[in-house]
Amino acid sequence: MIKNIMKKQALAIVHLIAVFVLAGCGYFTDEPVENTDTYRAERLQNTCKLEASAFAHLFDQIVEQQINCLEENLENFTKYVRRQNKDSISDTELKSFVKRFFPKEAEKINKSLGLLFDLNSIILNDETNSISNRNIKRLGQLLRVFNREAVTIFDLIKKLKEEKERDFWSIRAQVNLSFGKLQDIILSMVDSEVTSNRVPPVLNLEAFVKKIREVLPDASFSDLTLDLILNAKRLVVGGEKEILTYNEVKNFTFKIQRVLSVAFDVMYSRLEDFPGKDKQYEFYSQKLNEIENFFYPHAAEEKIFTHDSVIATIRHHMADSENLELYVKLADKTKLLMIDGGESSDTYTFNQIKLVTTLMHLGLDGLIYYEQISPLLKIAPDLTPIEKKELKIQYLKYGQEFKERIDIVTRNRSIFPGKMEILAYAKFINSDFDIFNQDVTFLETIFNVKKLFAGGQKEYLTWPEFQRLVERSVKISEFFFDFMTYKKDKYTNADSYQLFLDGIIGVLETLYTGELYRPILTMDDLIIVAKHLLKKDDLEAFAPTLAIIKARWVGGYGRVFTMWDIQTVLSEAKSLFEEIYFNYITYQVYEKELSTEGPVRDLEYRHLPEYSRWSADRIKELRTNFMEIITKFRFFRDDKQMILYSEKIKRSPKGIVETGLFRWAFKLVAKIFGHAAPDKTGQYELNIEEVDATLQAFKPVLEYFKLWSNSIDTFGRNTLLLSDLFQSKSDGNLNIGMDEFAEYAGLILVAIKIGDEMLVNYENYCPNIGTPEVPQYGVLCYRDNFFKLLLDDFGYKKYFPKLNSYIKNASRDEWYTFLSSVEGFARDVEDPMVPMDKRNLLLVVGAMMNIESTYIRYDSNLSNLLDNNELLESFKVYENAIKLVAKLKPEEFKYTKSIYFYMVKEMKIPGKLQLATFHYRPWNGMSKITAKRLNIGAILYYLVNAGKEEEENGSSSPHKSVSSDPSRR
Repeated sequence: MIKNIMKKQALAIVHLIAVFVLAGCGYFTDEPVENTDTYRAERLQNTCKLEASAFAHLFDQIVEQQINCLEENLENFTKYVRRQNKDSISDTELKSFVKRFFPKEAEKINKSLGLLFDLNSIILNDETNSISNRNIKRLGQLLRVFNREAVTIFDLIKKLKEEKERDFWSIRAQVNLSFGKLQDIILSMVDSEVTSNRVPPVLNLEAFVKKIREVLPDASFSDLTLDLILNAKRLVVGGEKEILTYNEVKNFTFKIQRVLSVAFDVMYSRLEDFPGKDKQYEFYSQKLNEIENFFYPHAAEEKIFTHDSVIATIRHHMADSENLELYVKLADKTKLLMIDGGESSDTYTFNQIKLVTTLMHLGLDGLIYYEQISPLLKIAPDLTPIEKKELKIQYLKYGQEFKERIDIVTRNRSIFPGKMEILAYAKFINSDFDIFNQDVTFLETIFNVKKLFAGGQKEYLTWPEFQRLVERSVKISEFFFDFMTYKKDKYTNADSYQLFLDGIIGVLETLYTGELYRPILTMDDLIIVAKHLLKKDDLEAFAPTLAIIKARWVGGYGRVFTMWDIQTVLSEAKSLFEEIYFNYITYQVYEKELSTEGPVRDLEYRHLPEYSRWSADRIKELRTNFMEIITKFRFFRDDKQMILYSEKIKRSPKGIVETGLFRWAFKLVAKIFGHAAPDKTGQYELNIEEVDATLQAFKPVLEYFKLWSNSIDTFGRNTLLLSDLFQSKSDGNLNIGMDEFAEYAGLILVAIKIGDEMLVNYENYCPNIGTPEVPQYGVLCYRDNFFKLLLDDFGYKKYFPKLNSYIKNASRDEWYTFLSSVEGFARDVEDPMVPMDKRNLLLVVGAMMNIESTYIRYDSNLSNLLDNNELLESFKVYENAIKLVAKLKPEEFKYTKSIYFYMVKEMKIPGKLQLATFHYRPWNGMSKITAKRLNIGAILYYLVNAGKEEEENGSSSPHKSVSSDPSRR
């Protein structure tokens, strides 16, 4: 296209040449030349023959011979033709001559003459509307160099565009050499000084461009594009936009090679296969720097462009693009939202133009950074932590370089508007361009997160906020790297815990704390982020519970987080992960001692290098927690998510870490919902009312996991009694304490795992009377196959060796009755006609594990039977519960032990007459009473169901014979 326009310009020059040829024949003024015939004969018989059509090929053929011929004819014209001024040729004299002797072509030729005289004046420093004799040779020299270099340039461009095996850099070097020669010839033509006795020439650019449009109608452009051209002149050269002075031309001449070189690079570098896209973007960024260096130093608020002229230029040069309207919209939105800050304006000031180039730099630098880190992010997840650590050094180096580039291109803060409507702009890019493709609500939340590190509002970005983001950019990129490349199976647990801990510390150090009590995030924001990261769409169920915890723990509105709230939460999370990390690495040091299957009383202190991150006081605190876990607890989950219920203690790093986590979680919940433990300094616990309140607060979460019970009174009471009575850590004070909860939480997780596995595999033995999504099984079939599935099919007998021994040695009637009693306590509804489902199976398995924990705690002689002394030891724990459910008055407390032993022996609650008989008869054999699991199951049953109306002679027993089970009829 450019070459075609240049050819049309060359045709216009042909008209000028024709004029000079004719003038050279002796015709110049309105009067005939004297002695014309003699002149022709004597002066022109040896003149060369000029072929005007040759000049149409000024850009694609060497026409030096014709240029020489033109120069010769022009010199003869000046020598032998009478003129008003013997030292120059005026445009008036030439135009009059053309009009008289070439009336048909006069208008076109004279328009071309106007262009020639304008260029001659402004470049060769002639008087306006005249060509001096001295400039004829200079003009010829200029044309020869221009012709030679133009042909070279266009041949090279053709080669670059057409050859498959092209060498862009070699061609570029040759093109730049030609650009240099053009600059040199023009520099040699421009006078270093202007004659002092006259005003330097000026050119009215607007009039000049209009002349071009008249001479070359096919190269037309709109008035708005013309306005952009004029303003571009002003931007680069300075001065008034319509006027080009000779001094401005002189100054610009020194930039010609660089300007043409940048123009070539911008237009044709797309044809080069760069080593990588980052190198390509670096090249573009370098070109942008060079363009910026062309700018004339205008005043900051001086108006340069109109937006309408920019849009007109886009429409003109991209008329054939199918994305034309999209690019127009992009220009509109960029101007309105990023440059004007939402306040519409139709002009671009000099500062705003520099802002545009700065934004382009930021975009290019961002693309460079993206291309650099993308390969690293791709391979990092499959590396070991050590390999990834080495890779991360390079990643952070790129991040630091990116930050430094941003610092450089944004060093002039004065160009930034008061604010940029960055969220609206991101929404536009997201909806109209195939880049982000994110849900709008998620996009809004991401910009809310911006407030964590920079403050302000999510909709806007101000200069101070931008600075804060840049200052924190490397640290933020580190979070991103750690999160995006984390792959659990490539990490040891210690590495994972350290990674999480360092991440939390890093976030705390990076938060913007200038607006501590200003709302930053909402609960909805957190849910949106969680849904996106976890790929789950139903997480709203957690919001009500989290809102209650937040309001009671941190304070303020439950669904709104200030910076202070976020700091508080992250600080607590930091404390948690410090404990987790400490527990794990400390276990490794004492692995030999902790591998013993008996109790551990104490461990000598061994210092680790990893401890250096903590103060001596903090190490002491963490070690105290660690020692409490390994000395107090005996049940720990292993890597298969199971617990060994045996007299042997199987500790595991996973189990120790989990126990610490459960203790931390309980301290948090109990501090919110519970009360201070009177006999335990700094600890909290939950009574029955507080348990119910806690369960109500967690109802949405429990419903989400299908663990909620409609029988809330039974649910809360079961939870408390199982935790406080039937565990190795139970103390029987009718409150749930920290250690009781920690043991119970591990038990529940194992029960969930086993329950889920059994529910799926029951279909191998029993018909599903529910649905595929919610399977249910009849109680009869479920009971018959319960222990077969639990102990044999899954091989869990190794985790329940004492239970397995009991079941193998018990009669069918005994283990069947034992299972029924556990059901009666554990199930929400004590009705054998109601089929077993997921929740009820979980509760039965959990209760069975409670009994195992109880048995192991008191069966000190390992007989798998609780003898009388062992029962007396267990009575210390059950005493308060018996007083409560029996509603004993203080004066009746003396009957508590008799009630307990009666329940163990008879497996029911005694009536008043039965109790009196049992208590006052010394021969009742209380000292010889022992207990099997069946007996303990009865105690479980009655402690929970003691609120029911009892018959006058005692409670009805849950221990039916096999034949009395309704489901077997």
